[in-house]
Amino acid sequence: MALYKNTYNQKISKILFKVDIQMEMFEVKAELERTAKVLADFRGSL
Repeated sequence: MALYKNTYNQKISKILFKVDIQMEMFEVKAELERTAKVLADFRGSL
């Protein structure tokens, strides 16, 4: 039973890890989009 529980916990932590990475990628993407917009506005004002 302990072995089963351990495998189950490992699966859950792998899933959470993947979700965590996807969230980080999403934040990075949003940050890049903001930066691109700021640069575009800056370019437009030149």
